Amino acid sequence: MTIGSRAAADSLYAQVDRTQISLNETLNLTVRYEGRQVNTDPDFSGLNQFDVLSNRKSTQHTIINGTISASTEWSLTLAPRNTGQLLIPPLTLQGQHSKAITINVTEPSQDPGAREDVFLEAFVDKSEVHVQEQFIVTFRLHFNQIVDSLDRGQFSIPQARVEELPRVDFHKTIGNTQYAVAEFRYAIFADASGSLSIPAQLWTVRTTDQPGMSRFGFGGGRYKLHRVRAPELTVTIHPKPDIYPAHKPWLPAQKLEISERWSRSPDEFRVGEPITRTVTVTAEGAGPEQLPPVFDERGTADLKFYPDKPDQDKRLSPQGVTGTRTESIAIVPNRAGELQLPELRVTWWNSAERRVETAVLPARTLKVAPADNQTAQQEEPQVIVPNLTSPAPTLAPDAAAPASRWWPLLALLLAVSNLVTLVLWWRGRAAPKTSAAPDKANTSLTAALRALDSACQKREPMAVRHGLLQWARQQWPDRQPTLQAISRWAADPTLTRELEKLDAQLYADGPDTVDFAAIAQTVRRLGAAAAPETSRVLQPLYKAG
Repeated sequence: MTIGSRAAADSLYAQVDRTQISLNETLNLTVRYEGRQVNTDPDFSGLNQFDVLSNRKSTQHTIINGTISASTEWSLTLAPRNTGQLLIPPLTLQGQHSKAITINVTEPSQDPGAREDVFLEAFVDKSEVHVQEQFIVTFRLHFNQIVDSLDRGQFSIPQARVEELPRVDFHKTIGNTQYAVAEFRYAIFADASGSLSIPAQLWTVRTTDQPGMSRFGFGGGRYKLHRVRAPELTVTIHPKPDIYPAHKPWLPAQKLEISERWSRSPDEFRVGEPITRTVTVTAEGAGPEQLPPVFDERGTADLKFYPDKPDQDKRLSPQGVTGTRTESIAIVPNRAGELQLPELRVTWWNSAERRVETAVLPARTLKVAPADNQTAQQEEPQVIVPNLTSPAPTLAPDAAAPASRWWPLLALLLAVSNLVTLVLWWRGRAAPKTSAAPDKANTSLTAALRALDSACQKREPMAVRHGLLQWARQQWPDRQPTLQAISRWAADPTLTRELEKLDAQLYADGPDTVDFAAIAQTVRRLGAAAAPETSRVLQPLYKAG
């Protein structure tokens, strides 16, 4: 028996379950293709007057009197986007066309005494704001059934920045009906002045009759689709007020605070030693990108600044956005004494009070102590050396007379002392002499250079700094070194340049551009040039007889 390959003719059909609906209702569209199996779908792009909420596809095969036939069916759930006569256009597949279908859509019935099972409200907290000032749009979804799924679509506003805030859930009784309320909030920051429109919202809510189901969960049961709408809203955006200082960055906020903390007490400043100051600016109703820099990174004539990369943070709450900017800077004084640290000021627009305000950290007087070597020199007792060229003081006759009795004894002691010194000197000439102290110093200097070489090879900035200070203490034992002091004492352009890079990398987290090999080579060259001759073992001038 011969089996035919397919039905004699292919066909495409389209039908709906209703042609009269209201705006908040849905309809079902069934599209059926008969004749053979197909692997493609009809072109549904023409359904642009509807939202396609679901699309399910099924295929079946039949054999009748030896003839194979196949049918493919698509079941779509459509929701109208507006009222009036909406058209489902002819659909096309494999050269076959369906007929067009007209759908009449009316406004939902308005019964003042009745409420829908699911409905949506929308409002703003401010109807007038300034440019870049925060205002909040709130959408309240009320429902007295179990919500299985929610499609809010994409919420965006041209020429505005949108931040979605945490959701708030609560219950509310309207008439004799209790509703659960899900409140969705958005913080809006308009980029330009004028009239700003918040687009009308059309949400799709699916509810279920399955008992015990958690809100916005998943599960089986019978479902119902709800199309809820919120109207378009309008907010007036004013430009920056004329009373705001023109040379200051525009910063609208509800509240702004500035605070500081120190890595050590500011009373412990010492020349050449850094202390880190951290300043934090917190603004309610402003994002971190709106907060201006706080520090003048150039420093002052007496204070050198090494800024770190600022940290920006954003906290979202149902009340809006809170932005934080944190700046850290290492401060290194160049001289001792009382130095002035300038005040820090942040000018901002108080959007709650509608006025210009300034947050201030007052100027501070720093009492900077000298470097350790300077302190040691100041505390070292002074030794008074007599002037040997000046005439000896003349004693009064009464004072000189008793002293003259001791002169014979003093002369004898001096003679014995000279004799002992002569004997020791003669014995010392016969023995080889070495310089023990220089050898010890030479050993310490070699160890310091070895440690510095190792740190430079590993490219460890802090270890290199430590090695430089250890080497400098051996090279200049009567001084207390810092990196700045080493640069001055060495007077080498290469070393000065690389130490400035090292200083910046240590205190400002700067880029790793230090030539560590140049530091090691320069230090070894300087050490060899300044090595004292007494550091070598001397052969005796005469051999013992």
